[in-house]
Amino acid sequence: MDKRVVAAAVVVVVALAAFGGYRVSLRRQAVALENEIRASGAPVTLAELNAWYEQPPDGDNAARAYTQAFDALVDVGDNAEHLPVLGDAGLPRRTEPIAYEMRQAISRHLGANAAALELIEHAAGRPRCRFPIDLRNGLDTERPHLPQLRQTARLLMVQAVLAAHEQMKNAAYRALSTQLALVHALDDEPTMVSQLTRFDCAAVAVQTLEHVLNRTALAPGQISELIEGFQQLDEAHALARGLAGRRCFVLDAARNGGAFARYLGSQARWAPITARLWSWTGLLTRDRADCARWVTQLYYASQGHFPEGLQVADAVRAEVAGVPGWHSPLAERLVGPLPAAVETEARHRALMRLAFTALAVEQHRIAHGRPPETLSQLVPDILAWGPEDPCVDAAELLYQRTANGYVVYSRGLDGKDDGGAENVDLEKAWREGDLTLTVERSSTGRSP
Repeated sequence: MDKRVVAAAVVVVVALAAFGGYRVSLRRQAVALENEIRASGAPVTLAELNAWYEQPPDGDNAARAYTQAFDALVDVGDNAEHLPVLGDAGLPRRTEPIAYEMRQAISRHLGANAAALELIEHAAGRPRCRFPIDLRNGLDTERPHLPQLRQTARLLMVQAVLAAHEQMKNAAYRALSTQLALVHALDDEPTMVSQLTRFDCAAVAVQTLEHVLNRTALAPGQISELIEGFQQLDEAHALARGLAGRRCFVLDAARNGGAFARYLGSQARWAPITARLWSWTGLLTRDRADCARWVTQLYYASQGHFPEGLQVADAVRAEVAGVPGWHSPLAERLVGPLPAAVETEARHRALMRLAFTALAVEQHRIAHGRPPETLSQLVPDILAWGPEDPCVDAAELLYQRTANGYVVYSRGLDGKDDGGAENVDLEKAWREGDLTLTVERSSTGRSP
């Protein structure tokens, strides 16, 4: 036999053996990864994820009442012209009066939705919530309740603002409390889009609070309850559940060739072939391990201290950006957007702290007849500690007295102190400028 043929055969055998060893090594790493995740108490498969989103007893589950409420919601219809937030009209600034036509439009819409609002308030009294979704479908899971929750948060906003304008402080307080319960309805739902919806509803609650505090004076007991409510939203680590769900989707994509093909693009004819090729070469297993590692880093960062979490998000973003798309097809689609979600959580925490700090200022104002000179005067009688700014290392939220009130603010994601200047450009407010909550109201009455 030709020596060259023998040499070529040896090379092929050695290459196949090396490739087989490489595949076995990757498989062992995959099994070790899954065991490590399970040991932490988190799910690995979609079936485990679905079971992780526990079903509470019917009497405790708010989802049924919320679903009935959503079915009862009445659309804006012909009421849109003068209806703010939900319709075409802009909501007046916090110190501006609400025009008669707008008050009438809000009243009509609230009246049309009276049955839905009653069911929503009833749902808010339930201790737990699990919407009827099947997470075994992965990214194809239908979540029709999410846009309805967003709509309901805004309906409660106009209800609270109108009540505050009319000095009906009890009604304004109830609407705010119901908003906070609405946010908690998504605490346990382990998908990223669910947690981003949760952040959106919480931000609407802070906007609502700012309008209410500028239009009426809440009672001390109501303020105490709301302080506790916003503190609970600040302390919840719900984004970690969304990241745990995304990690399951990543693992499923690598385990399930059909799912991987869908992530590549369901309309692409070459997607199934590419999925098989990536799987056979071991690239898919390698991609799976990298993506799971990145998601796990963000998972722990979201439960830790900020702004360290922002630094982890920046590091993951840089790593993902440095990997060629052909080498890691899952990364761009399933991991690429996640660092921005961690930034959104930092913003969420800042907003929750602005909310309960402003409420603490109001509590001080009731007790002493004027706002405090500094936030340190709130500790320890009203707040147990000075609220930290989650966007800046080792720094607290900032506070300034104004001619008619005060502003509490975070330096925002850029970390710069802009003096509490309000950023009216909502697109820029995500990454530039301060995050503010401003109250311009006399000690006991309406806005000036």
